[in-house]
Amino acid sequence: MKNIIKSKLSLILLLALLETSAHAQDTPRRVRFQPDRCEFYVYFPNEPTIKTVDMATTTGQRVEVIRGEATIPNENCFLRAEFTPKLSNSLDYFGDQALRDAAHQFTKHDGWEAPTVDIENSKFGKCVHVRGYKTVSGIYCTFESKTYYGVDSVIILYSGGPSKSYPPPSVGRFFNSLGKSVTNPSPKPATLEDNNYQMYRDSRYLFSAWYPKTWANVPISHPQTRLKVRSENGFDDYSISVGSSEAFKNLTPKEFVEMMNETDPLESLRPYLPDAVLLSKGKSYLSNQEAFFFVYKGTFKAVGVEIPVTIMQWQTIKYGNVYTLTCRAETERFETMLPAFHKILFGFVFQVKIP
Repeated sequence: MKNIIKSKLSLILLLALLETSAHAQDTPRRVRFQPDRCEFYVYFPNEPTIKTVDMATTTGQRVEVIRGEATIPNENCFLRAEFTPKLSNSLDYFGDQALRDAAHQFTKHDGWEAPTVDIENSKFGKCVHVRGYKTVSGIYCTFESKTYYGVDSVIILYSGGPSKSYPPPSVGRFFNSLGKSVTNPSPKPATLEDNNYQMYRDSRYLFSAWYPKTWANVPISHPQTRLKVRSENGFDDYSISVGSSEAFKNLTPKEFVEMMNETDPLESLRPYLPDAVLLSKGKSYLSNQEAFFFVYKGTFKAVGVEIPVTIMQWQTIKYGNVYTLTCRAETERFETMLPAFHKILFGFVFQVKIP
């Protein structure tokens, strides 16, 4: 999730630097911070300031963030923890490259210099560790964040302070205090993920795919389209198309993804969706091989009706062909539909080619 360290941190750091060391002898404290329905908890060395803020994710949704923040005057640093519920289009579903792209986008937006991004599978879940540098009120400072993706929630730990003394002991204690406990999350509404699925097999292009039994087949009008099904509401749909080009014949999936990452995936779509906005793109996986994905939104217009839509596409190469999987939903329903879309995409499998 894209989170912005706001300009008020300049004042926080400046005030911290002007504080005297008279508080150094204060009795150490540990204050547990764990909002309701969050599986993570963390300990602050003093009472944090807690507030709720509304923020935008990199995929275009609004989310309520519960933030705890404290300054440590005698160590000239600040500590912050942000909790959010885990959305069904959470970036960790889209692979490490999407996480890296979002991290670099955040550091660029906030003016961090020489940022580094590391991704690891920790005991608490996927972790994205970002570190960079920035001059605040004439002082060269180090900033750091660690984002952990859990089952039902996400936590982002921040810290920062003058580089000459960073990290002070409180930063290490803060990051190391992270823990995880059992929570009772709110019941989730039933989605298409709960339906039974049926199988489609393509003997020509050697793949199989599944989709909800309640979805109806749509007549195919384009020769490259192999499957198209539509949900009960008559709009949300899923399609698979297969095309070939001499330019792609000798490319590996990895090379294809690298090439696509350098392009504007919406260039060819804008004549049909003029207001298209790219929400995210990057490397993911499809049928256990590298694939390129991108998510975008726009407005579908027909017969005087305008419908905001969000669309995600996965592309990869196999047997000299380009396979494109497309999931589309009305924007207001997209987050609800994502669990079903994820299961549909997971059910796409290449078959073994027998000589």
